Amino acid sequence: MPDNLFEVVVDQSEADEGDEGSGETPADGDGLLQLVNARRNQVVTVGGRTYQTTPEQATILSTSATRADRALRRVRELDPAWRPAPSLSDPNSAEGAIATYRALAQQAEARLTVIERGGLPLGFNTREEYANFGRSARTALNEAGFPEAVPYMRGSAVTGYSYRTGEAFDVGRRSGYDLAIVSPRLLEYLTASGVRTSGSGSRTQAAGPARLPAGPLRTWLEQIARDRPTSIVVHRSLRDLELRGPYQPMD
Repeated sequence: MPDNLFEVVVDQSEADEGDEGSGETPADGDGLLQLVNARRNQVVTVGGRTYQTTPEQATILSTSATRADRALRRVRELDPAWRPAPSLSDPNSAEGAIATYRALAQQAEARLTVIERGGLPLGFNTREEYANFGRSARTALNEAGFPEAVPYMRGSAVTGYSYRTGEAFDVGRRSGYDLAIVSPRLLEYLTASGVRTSGSGSRTQAAGPARLPAGPLRTWLEQIARDRPTSIVVHRSLRDLELRGPYQPMD
């Protein structure tokens, strides 16, 4: 692996001179010219891509890329299979690049947090708290008549970011839980109850409490959703779940 995934080069030799008004307006009739400040732009190359930036943008871009580089290298050492979400920002502009590297750093740092906590999903302060969550899930499944069903945690609490938006867990918002349950019987029951399926019938679509039939499982999800938005996907088998990406068993 190279020393730097995103090499940063700041080149002022190709800088353009630009004039920017100071914002000061002369008094009427005084005949003075408006003050003008000269500001030198900079050329910044990050990861082989070149950007025209202001000095402030150059500093922020360099810092963001360096932060992302360090976090991504560390994640790849501990979890080589981890991949960040596709960027939704314009990579051809300085501001877009800054947003991209900031998001990448946040995603990688969130995943590092999960790894360094021994797999404890984000949103839980202690392993005992997560174990209690798992026990409550199993109790709800037992009471619903599916004692063989096995619950797992998926989504941003495990990967560190939302695959749909690329946003890191709990950054700027209250993130939700994505629960996976492996049970062919529960899959069959929910399908018969009108919950839609995906993957050629191998799993349900994500369903919140309102989409589930009345019963212990729905009641439990409603309680969880008071703290965080929560949805479940029921899988036909563990293999079907594994094909969907990272997950964490519940103790």
